[in-house]
Amino acid sequence: MLNEVIEVEREIHGRLLMEKRKAEEWVNEVKEKAEKDILSEEGRIKNLFEQAIKDARLDAEKKAYGIIADANAKAERLAAISDEFLIKTIKKHIVRILQGYDSQNVKG
Repeated sequence: MLNEVIEVEREIHGRLLMEKRKAEEWVNEVKEKAEKDILSEEGRIKNLFEQAIKDARLDAEKKAYGIIADANAKAERLAAISDEFLIKTIKKHIVRILQGYDSQNVKG
């Protein structure tokens, strides 16, 4: 009878070791899969981040080109104004400017 008990204990011990190995293998498989999933997600996030940076850069460039185009158009319009027109405009307004200047000097 003692031999039977010892044999059962050995069998139980063997099964426990086998289950422990299975559990360790399962844990290792889950760990490896989790590591692969993490690396995959990191790569996906990195790609999304890089794309977001590219999109932001393209948007900024587009806006900058628009601002430059507007500035160039305004500069061309201002450059097209003749000196004669500018002189007439200044003469027209200089009287009021000087009158304002004189009245400030009289008060002061």
